[in-house]
Amino acid sequence: RTGEYLHGENLPRYEVNSGDPVYTFCYNRPLIAERIRDVLCLVAAAKQHPDVKDLQLRGEGDAGLWVLLARSIIPAGGVDETSADLQGFSFAKVKDAQDPQLLPGALRYGDVPGFVRLAAAPGAKISIRGIYPAAWWSTERIFRARGGELSLQQ
Repeated sequence: RTGEYLHGENLPRYEVNSGDPVYTFCYNRPLIAERIRDVLCLVAAAKQHPDVKDLQLRGEGDAGLWVLLARSIIPAGGVDETSADLQGFSFAKVKDAQDPQLLPGALRYGDVPGFVRLAAAPGAKISIRGIYPAAWWSTERIFRARGGELSLQQ
């Protein structure tokens, strides 16, 4: 498992420039972006290996979100199947600049369903657990229209 230690009394704090938060949130990559890069690097390494015939991404907990966001960047055909458990996560729940899942602008682009829509392509197979169904109806419709398979479970 990758990530930061977030338990105990001495939690890491990330300095936010209160005079100009754009400098903090737009100049520096947020922590979640580093985790997405980790997933993308693993996919690239696996695709280079001669024994890898098919590639499946699986993520639970925090990694469920990382896998879905990374999948939205991976070109069609780059991954055979993706499975993630969001455990009810929504970027709307992020209320603190110290939250490791903070992704500035995520709500503006449709929250998690908006990013998953970017992966909709012929043959794309994504299975997501731990969601609120009402927020996903248009994403499911877009996937079907583009020839992909999206399986959603509460």
